[in-house]
Amino acid sequence: MVDPEEAMNEDAPRVHSAHGSNIIFRKVFDWGEVDKHFAATEHQLSYRVHWARSSAVPIETFSVSAWRNDATRILDVWASIQMPQFPNQLAKALRLPGNGVRVHFDVDVGGSYGVKLGLKHSILIGYLARKLSRPVRFIEDRLENMHGGDMQGPDRIFDVTLAFDGDGTIRSMRMRALEDIGAYSGRSPLQLGKPVGAIVGPYRIASVQYDAIAVLTNKTPQEAVRGFGQPPTTYAIESGIDKVACFLGMDCIALRKHNLIGKDEFPYLIPSGTSYDSGDYATVLDKALNAAAYTELEKERNTLRAKGLRRHRRVHLPGPSGGNSSFEPLLNLKNTATTWMDSCLVRIDLAGNVTALIGTSTSGQAHETLVSTVVGEFLQREPDGIRVLHADSLNALPSNSPVGSRMAIMLGGAAAGSAMKAARSSSRLIPPRR
Repeated sequence: MVDPEEAMNEDAPRVHSAHGSNIIFRKVFDWGEVDKHFAATEHQLSYRVHWARSSAVPIETFSVSAWRNDATRILDVWASIQMPQFPNQLAKALRLPGNGVRVHFDVDVGGSYGVKLGLKHSILIGYLARKLSRPVRFIEDRLENMHGGDMQGPDRIFDVTLAFDGDGTIRSMRMRALEDIGAYSGRSPLQLGKPVGAIVGPYRIASVQYDAIAVLTNKTPQEAVRGFGQPPTTYAIESGIDKVACFLGMDCIALRKHNLIGKDEFPYLIPSGTSYDSGDYATVLDKALNAAAYTELEKERNTLRAKGLRRHRRVHLPGPSGGNSSFEPLLNLKNTATTWMDSCLVRIDLAGNVTALIGTSTSGQAHETLVSTVVGEFLQREPDGIRVLHADSLNALPSNSPVGSRMAIMLGGAAAGSAMKAARSSSRLIPPRR
């Protein structure tokens, strides 16, 4: 079964016979007065786009080592992972208490782009280390990475209808997103939750209906390849903008500017409930067009077309990206607060030396520079003199890993809060250094 639409049929062969359906998730969201806006607009345009699978191939494949200390009865794990809640999930899969697994985060991931999850590999190696009472190491080879690893991204079919007026104002959108997740769920249906936080992109669209579907097929499972759900949705929306421009005979740039959220409209609440705090999309678009010499590209395209050659140009505005906390209201609307926190522990010794402990691995995002700079600002110290260490999962405060480019805000905020508390506690004891 390789066609996701056929897999949805009730009489379709089951990818897993124990399940009553190949559909593992389906939920329809209605934000705003969709039916009213559709009825009031002058035009409606329906189209289909397909975001095909892509693969991220890391220079360094996944690796994991595990060793069980019989004296402490702790399973020590070193792994090049970039995955939320990895220690907890590993312990649960191995039927161990949470404090029976110690994941060491002083490991360089070696490049990830969302493909260094490695949970299944780590479960196997952890099991063998306990079973054999020996240290066990696994290094994924290239073939293993390509046919059974964590390296395939979204495979999504969009059926979209836009409701708009004759002047190009887009009032509402209906979107069905059908996700071909492969033979196992992997990180799905979380990919379908990521766009909830930015479901209209940078545009002033008043209402949205979003039908999110995740379907099993006999393909390699997909994982959290870079973007984790937002780029396919952006592609679907931007394709629709071009189609509306063609339908109305308008310039696609002018149509985009007509529908962009204005810089004086922030903070701006989109239909799904996200509040955009700031932005100046029109200026960013102008700068991008100037940098790309867009006018010259259009002239070149027209010249080639006059010669009978088919040439086209596309403009896509990435816009904002939905946060990872969008997953929680997607799956459980009772959640009113995110659990996607992060933390930082700041210590000041008797000599006044400062150490910051963080509970994450690093994928090259310079977490050490981030934390030392933030802590130094609040403690009035030079960043070079602040030691930043990656603690293990039993010695660090809770973390949700550096996924989603979230650490400047989450880890930076935690470092700032911890440094402020340390500054208040030590201000009467230790004079500031410069």
